[in-house]
Amino acid sequence: MALLKAPQSKAGAASLRQQMATLDGLRADSRLDGWKALLPTVLFQGEVNGQYYVIERELPGIDGRRVMAHPATRKPLLHAAAASIAEFHRQTGASLTVDAATLARWIDKRIAPLRAIYEGREDAKAHAGAIDRLAGELRGALDGRQVAAGWIHGDFTPGNILATADGAQITGILDWDQCSPMQPPQIDTVQLLIATRMIAEGTELGHVVNEMVDRANWMPDELELFAKDSTVADSHRLEPRTVVLLAWLQHVSANLEKSERYQRHRFWLDRNVETVLEHVYPKDAHAAPPTKRTGARKRVQTLVLRLGLQRKDR
Repeated sequence: MALLKAPQSKAGAASLRQQMATLDGLRADSRLDGWKALLPTVLFQGEVNGQYYVIERELPGIDGRRVMAHPATRKPLLHAAAASIAEFHRQTGASLTVDAATLARWIDKRIAPLRAIYEGREDAKAHAGAIDRLAGELRGALDGRQVAAGWIHGDFTPGNILATADGAQITGILDWDQCSPMQPPQIDTVQLLIATRMIAEGTELGHVVNEMVDRANWMPDELELFAKDSTVADSHRLEPRTVVLLAWLQHVSANLEKSERYQRHRFWLDRNVETVLEHVYPKDAHAAPPTKRTGARKRVQTLVLRLGLQRKDR
């Protein structure tokens, strides 16, 4: 079986061309020889009357979102996916000292689309202050640090994963247009954890990010998976809060850049961007984040059951 991809917009075509260039590079990387079976195979690509197209061989497996939707197969898929991407990180990872150029790529470049959407708006000043604080926090956490870095997928969520029906084996990883080199590998792991909670809770990205910026809200199995990537030595490991913010920034920045629809979508901005800025960086810097604590223990217990994870006494 083969799949035809024919994007209908310039941005979509550019994204697909980027993915093809990335796949060419990954397939040429001898370090990934034992891992390449998970990559899409391109059969043909070209243009017809100005329409760019790609034909790929269909990879085996079931959409990870379908597997993740069932509590019995959610945990096996989560662990199998984390192990698969950890191997990708191991084969392409290196040590990096974060300098000005790295901060520009990891922070400034990703924050630029966020700043742009609020230019000229009435609430620009309020959001600009929170964005400045976000940039400052990330710079403070990263500048001068010796960290692990390497290729990341950049959008490692169940919708881009194919698996067996029981979730125990990953059979393919799709959509590599956000893949980039010399990035913190834990971004992929945290994107997977965030997306898993979104499916388990049936809620928006912003809500889950607001939960996970506080390490106390992480389940033991989530912390274990976060620490499982052996390319990241303890001395190179970033704090969960830092990686959650980087993963969130990666996601919203990519969406804002690839489609004007997100820039105009007030509901999406409110639920996934502004709610995070307001929660993590409230206007009163000394005030507690605007979250309700009533019934928190019950919500955590419900989340444990939905995720199928193990909870231990802290």
